[in-house]
Amino acid sequence: MKQELKKSLSPMEYAMKYLTLKDRTVSEMQTYLDSKEFGEADVDATVNRLIELDLLNDARYARRFVETRTATKPVSRRRLYEQLKGHGISDELIREALASVEPEEEESNA
Repeated sequence: MKQELKKSLSPMEYAMKYLTLKDRTVSEMQTYLDSKEFGEADVDATVNRLIELDLLNDARYARRFVETRTATKPVSRRRLYEQLKGHGISDELIREALASVEPEEEESNA
């Protein structure tokens, strides 16, 4: 039955279902679609289309992650870096997102 379901959904349909739960990173989406055993070309095409549609945006994800964490569960910049790295965000985008954390704010979070 599961195999029949897989055949009935396209990579984009899987991706859209996955995005309804919460924002995702490019890396998370690639891993998810890979787990559904779609070919590399289908995964790449789907991810690229989601980026074009601005449904996947790692910079936005990183900014929102930092905003949410500093507001609800304050942690150090280092911990935020590690968490974002775990979501597959690039060092450059992490640095940009962390630039919004003021030194005084980090001190009070630590």
